[in-house]
Amino acid sequence: MNKSSIKIIAGKHKGKVLHMDLLPNTRPTKSIVKESLFNTLQDDIKNKTLIEVFAGYGSVGFEAYSRGAKKVIFIEKDPNSFSILINNINLFDSNHLVAYNRDSMLFLEQICNSEEFDILYIDPPFCLDYDEIFALLSKINLNNKLIIFEHISSFAMPQNLNNLNLYKSRKFGRTALSYYS
Repeated sequence: MNKSSIKIIAGKHKGKVLHMDLLPNTRPTKSIVKESLFNTLQDDIKNKTLIEVFAGYGSVGFEAYSRGAKKVIFIEKDPNSFSILINNINLFDSNHLVAYNRDSMLFLEQICNSEEFDILYIDPPFCLDYDEIFALLSKINLNNKLIIFEHISSFAMPQNLNNLNLYKSRKFGRTALSYYS
């Protein structure tokens, strides 16, 4: 494993170093993508609960927490990535960071129905069939929620997810962010 690290870009934990390994199943969100994400969200992250789906090492969730999110819930199936995620949670003295070592495709509906949340950040493996995720999202009440989808930029995202409309999409090389509300 190739050990590396990522830093929190801004907020109360700016500069805090998070652990990561360059594992074959994990594709950390690039800094330029995170900067764009949080430039778009700005103060809309404050006092909100974010669920990071397919969390990997949790870099988006930790950035959200640093910028004022009141709670972050991480879902990560891979045991190696989850172990690193737990190490990262332990860097913070907080009970507002919760992680589940579960398959996002099997657990997302359950967590969304049992937890209050405001923002769903979905960053599936680029090889995953997005239609499976869209079908799963159709079973979840997304009223008054913000859904942010990190996806391969060559994929044309639908104009609507459930009752939510695509209001912004931005490309960064092979990666894109699409926002639904």
